[in-house]
Amino acid sequence: MSTAAANLPAAWPIYRRLLGYAAGSWQLIAVALLGMLLEAGAAAAFTLMMEPMIDGTFVERDARVIAWLPWAIVLLFVVRGAAVFMADVGTARVGQNVVMALRQQVFSRYLRLPTRFFDGNPTATLVTRLSYNAEQVYQASAEAVKVLITDSLTILGLLAVMLWTSPMLTVSMLVLAPLIGLIVSVVSRRYRRINRDIQGGIGHFTHQAEQAVSAQQMVKVYGGEPGERERFDAVSRKVRSLQIKVAATRALSTATVQI
Repeated sequence: MSTAAANLPAAWPIYRRLLGYAAGSWQLIAVALLGMLLEAGAAAAFTLMMEPMIDGTFVERDARVIAWLPWAIVLLFVVRGAAVFMADVGTARVGQNVVMALRQQVFSRYLRLPTRFFDGNPTATLVTRLSYNAEQVYQASAEAVKVLITDSLTILGLLAVMLWTSPMLTVSMLVLAPLIGLIVSVVSRRYRRINRDIQGGIGHFTHQAEQAVSAQQMVKVYGGEPGERERFDAVSRKVRSLQIKVAATRALSTATVQI
């Protein structure tokens, strides 16, 4: 937790700039936040309904509970479905607006840069910044913020239900919270490091493919197929390795937190 707190000042300027890009979409942000709040409330309400669902039906066989409970469950999930739609679509619109603004700004900057800049940077890398890297901003900002807010609200709602139902269980879970926070902090740092490597790897991957395709006649004339194939295979293996590391980190962190 202390490491995450130490990294927060360094990351905050980046997120503040992204918030500046999203400021013009405050209506969509309000809709998305309302959806996240309703989604978290539905999760807490369903948890609170577990007691009448089990005791009133399977144990006591109360006819009144059996009559109203199915309708309540259906209504709850209708509300939750609408809330998830509001949160997902609102977040996606805001995130894609930010990505579009970044792409437009970077492209406009490209048009004003001198020729020596393009001579010193591969074309594929510059194009990757417009396509892949800009989309990564959406993955790292909009979706991460949605998960953070929704999960935080859900945790608060579930904590309220737990305090109402069993204070001792709540205290036990709060003892484990710092350990889970440490795991999340370590996984987040690893994600950021691997994603930076993936961005560089995709740039090299695109550059290598573009060179081989655009100069395919030269490659054939000078018999460079084996060398080009070897270089392309090396870049492909690196990208594959990084993607597998992401999947392994995600799977390991999820299993650890669940345990």
